[in-house]
Formats: sequence, C-alpha cells, structure tokens
Amino acid sequence: MCAGGCIGSSTLRTCPSLAECILAERNQTKCNTIVVGRQGLSRSEKFLFGSVSSKIVNHARNCTVWVVE
Repeated sequence: MCAGGCIGSSTLRTCPSLAECILAERNQTKCNTIVVGRQGLSRSEKFLFGSVSSKIVNHARNCTVWVVE
C-alpha cells in the first residue's frame, strides 16, 4: 500500500511530443513516480526518432522514474 492509500494512473491520448506531455501531466498532478514502458529501439531508430523513456528520465525532476520492459 502506498503512503497515500491508493495508486492512480492515467492515459494520455494525443500530444505532439509524448515525453513532454507526460512531464507536463506530472508537473500538474505533482505525482511522485512515473512508470513508462521501453520499446527496445535500435540505435538508428533512437537517433532518428528519439526515445520517450530516455527523454523522461533525462528531464524529470523531483520524482522517481521506472522504465519497464
């Protein structure tokens, strides 16, 4: 059981940049933890498209980020 008594989640449907949208939602809700999945992109795909999980890990402040497979 978490300190607040429950664990919430939300689904974000449309955003120009998914990482920015997730970080904006985090800033609005002041949540303590972000959990994101990992797609397993190749090096060339990461270079061309970037990685949402990498962007979140590198830009999230004052919260825990879990990247899961």
